[in-house]
Amino acid sequence: MKNILISSMLFFVSATPLLAAPLTTNGTISSVIVYRGQAMITRTLDLDLPQGNSEIIVQSLPSEILTETLFAQTSPNLAVLSIRYRQQQSTDSEREDIKQIDANIAQLSRELNHTERDIAHGSNLWARYDPYWTAGLKASTPDANQSALRFEPIEQLTQYLEGKFTQLHKQALEWEDHRDDLKTQLDSLRKKRDEMTAATSKTLREAVLYINKTDASKSKLELNYMVNGANWLPQYNLRANSTAATVLIEQNAIIHQSSGEDWTDVAMTLSTAQPALVAASPSIDPMQITIGPPTPPAQVGYDTRQDMGRPLAGAMEKEYIDQTQNYSQLISTRNEQAKKGKDAQVILNSLAYSNQMMEVMADADKVKEFKREAARVARTEGVSVSYVIPGRLTLPSRSDQQLVTITAATTKVAFTHIATPLLTDYVYVQGDLTNDSGKIFLPGQTAAYRDNDFVGNGSMQLVTIGEKFTMGFGVDSQVQVRRELEDKKVDIGW
Repeated sequence: MKNILISSMLFFVSATPLLAAPLTTNGTISSVIVYRGQAMITRTLDLDLPQGNSEIIVQSLPSEILTETLFAQTSPNLAVLSIRYRQQQSTDSEREDIKQIDANIAQLSRELNHTERDIAHGSNLWARYDPYWTAGLKASTPDANQSALRFEPIEQLTQYLEGKFTQLHKQALEWEDHRDDLKTQLDSLRKKRDEMTAATSKTLREAVLYINKTDASKSKLELNYMVNGANWLPQYNLRANSTAATVLIEQNAIIHQSSGEDWTDVAMTLSTAQPALVAASPSIDPMQITIGPPTPPAQVGYDTRQDMGRPLAGAMEKEYIDQTQNYSQLISTRNEQAKKGKDAQVILNSLAYSNQMMEVMADADKVKEFKREAARVARTEGVSVSYVIPGRLTLPSRSDQQLVTITAATTKVAFTHIATPLLTDYVYVQGDLTNDSGKIFLPGQTAAYRDNDFVGNGSMQLVTIGEKFTMGFGVDSQVQVRRELEDKKVDIGW
């Protein structure tokens, strides 16, 4: 019975598979989608794993990662059992080069301590010899009340003491110079160690995946996550050719990339969409309303007979606030929070309460104005556009902005001179164009050139594909306009 029990235990142990050592890799950042304020990163991992369960550790995740957005996509022969995020401090003290520096610092510190003690010992010797030097000086001074000492012993004493003092002085100078050199070497080593640890001592951010593989073939895994510290804005160069009556429209993107990791040789897409990676939708809370006596709205009357307009006598001295701007800000904030789904339920309900109260308190004309403002916000901020940048790009993580070209297209233009002599003596050049680039032009800053000369900055409004629009191309210095008063007649009627 004993032998049977042992054999069954041996069979149980041998039948339990041991999980292999985890595979550590950084993968390769293959594609990036830059949104307004965030970016979606895709790391590609080419894996050669054994059949069965494996553990994979993806290292060097960036500091601006949104850990709750981690997810993976795999080839058909892989199944992701679990994925989690972890971080830990690196152990730089175990590095051999830092250990050597620590040993050198300890040796120099010991030597510095010995040198300072030698300096102190020399000072003690100086103090011990000093009384003899004082006694010799007194003995060499004539005193009628004391018997004079012989000259030879005094001379021998003073010469001996002078030699000792000279030797101690030279030795003290050598020790002090050696002490200063040791301090300089110690400062240099400590600074070097601080630089080495500052460059490498950091928080290690990793994704830990447990994978099950169904066959022995090679497989691919894509790890995706969102990061903060990324944004982009459109910018345009308008280069007009007066002779050919054409304008080259260069559509660029100013990208801010400070996510904490470099994007090297990646496929990039710029998007105005609102990324939402939350599965659960928010739910609306009941709106509490208190019934009470009506409150008259605050109004301010203005005397139109006054140039600047002053409150009428007896009017309530309260500032008039245009709620349309507040309504616009409320909609923009709601659109920003909506992508968080259930996680933003409290904020969304608070915004919904404010939205409804503004509509309830406003009159019919103001409600119509709210609707027009909502349509304007939807037209300018709600447009979802994606631009696929041709080729592959490299954008390091840094604080300054980087310029990327989206597209460039040449279109026909009809130039017109605009003059308003009552306002200005300048004559401006205006161009009527059509967006036949095949891409939507988003609102952004423009730089206008006419015949290779920079003529000024402007702004581009939202222009859809095929839409006509008008842009300014600066002052035409060859054309002048002047306003003159031709005649003036005054009639007095009786």
